[in-house]
Amino acid sequence: MSLTVSKVDKSYGKLKALDEISLCFEPGNIYGLFGRNGAGKSTLCNLMTGRALPDQGLIHLDGSDLVNDSRIARRVALVNETWPYPSRRHIRQAFAMAEGFYGGFDWHLAEGILRSFALRPTDTFASLSMGQRQVVKDVIGLCLPVDYLILDEPTTGMDAAARERIYSCVLEAYQRRGPTMIIATHILNEVSQLISRATIIDQGRVLRSFSVDDLSALGTTVTGRPRDVEGYLAQGDPKLLGRQRIGDLLRVSFEGPVPDEQPKGLIVAPMDLQTYFVQITEGAAQ
Repeated sequence: MSLTVSKVDKSYGKLKALDEISLCFEPGNIYGLFGRNGAGKSTLCNLMTGRALPDQGLIHLDGSDLVNDSRIARRVALVNETWPYPSRRHIRQAFAMAEGFYGGFDWHLAEGILRSFALRPTDTFASLSMGQRQVVKDVIGLCLPVDYLILDEPTTGMDAAARERIYSCVLEAYQRRGPTMIIATHILNEVSQLISRATIIDQGRVLRSFSVDDLSALGTTVTGRPRDVEGYLAQGDPKLLGRQRIGDLLRVSFEGPVPDEQPKGLIVAPMDLQTYFVQITEGAAQ
């Protein structure tokens, strides 16, 4: 029951938001969809849920055209900046409306998440802060009986503690029902322990798509005195991703795994997800 995007283009006037994007999301995984602001993440999320139409290309769920089949579209849900329910109604009423549209709702999970954030079902959406509103939107998505749930920047307006708590709720919902999840964000390290695969997009194109388990083999950083670092690099021909001066030290990053032998006087380490993302996207922008 895969969700496939095949050679999809999308433009807004002269702006090319997506340029022949092709991706496949297999069931049972939590994916990370990463990109800077304006990279095309939100456009892709809207297309994969039928909220916008591609100019070219196909989007299929389990082999069926998601764009033209409303029954298929209800098997995919999107949580983003929009709120499609009356803002002055009780939160509980929004939950009931979502249940009516999607054909089910996990009330037990929803009430538990609300309590953990000190929210009540009788609160109105209009009375909440930005972070609290995001929590309520996330709750609705996490409690729907869909096959695919897309969370576009699910921690907007939240402080660090709230962000950590909502990702615990994401994991709980995944363990309860097992929907395939796609988390679109530019804050990568917060989801690095949740996701199994990652896709980086920039300027409407896929830069990298990889298993998170393979991250340690994708990029390496070397830090030390400049002459020692340059000497180390001269021994091979690595594909450099970036350079950074840190006081009297030089840090370089390059593609490839950490070498078996650690050079003396240098700190060699695999890149974390956030660092790899920054280096890849900065290189693409140059």
